[in-house]
Amino acid sequence: TPRALVDMLARTRRQGTSANELLTAMAGPGGEGTLHHRLYTAKGRVKAKTGTIGGVSTLSGVIATEDGERMVGFSILVNGAKADPSRDLQDDIVMAVLHHVDRL
Repeated sequence: TPRALVDMLARTRRQGTSANELLTAMAGPGGEGTLHHRLYTAKGRVKAKTGTIGGVSTLSGVIATEDGERMVGFSILVNGAKADPSRDLQDDIVMAVLHHVDRL
């Protein structure tokens, strides 16, 4: 479930744990991997993993605050839609959260 994924992502902030190493395995916008052509304006602030299978598209990860002091976990699962529109929707949601986090 999205909640379980976000709970797991929250553990990545605990230094010295194996969960902390998960962040290094996640892709960043514009880099290598599945976010290469996605979320360009969030470069350096988003780390995420994607998934697509049988009409389900997912994007789960973390968004760093502008100062890098805090992170917000997210998990977006879209079921029953085509992949490209689902990815666009996921990117729009991530960018909206990123802009909201900057105002906190």
